[in-house]
Amino acid sequence: IITPVAFSQFDIKGCQFLKSQINRDTDKLPQWNILFNFFRKQRTDNPENQRNQYESIFRNVFSDYISPVVIPETTYVRKIIDAGEQLTATKQKAALHNAIKDLSEFCGATIRQGNTNG
Repeated sequence: IITPVAFSQFDIKGCQFLKSQINRDTDKLPQWNILFNFFRKQRTDNPENQRNQYESIFRNVFSDYISPVVIPETTYVRKIIDAGEQLTATKQKAALHNAIKDLSEFCGATIRQGNTNG
């Protein structure tokens, strides 16, 4: 079970609700993972920075459920989703392509050899 999130109060509250529902209604909580979506690396170590505060809250509250894979913030996400642009391993799209590949492998998908265009 993968829950993509952005760093926001809404997503924190949503994850708290989902965690309680998954735990209450199923035995799948150990398979639940939170996926940081539109992720960008910290630009500052300042704990007052809002982005850093959200990441800190997610990591403190949901530490056992955070996926080791993140989907990077890039303009190509919207182009691929909204405009149907192809995700390839080109230099411009490499970070996103590699993240999707890593996520696929994390989920247990087998990547076919020779398939470099995503």
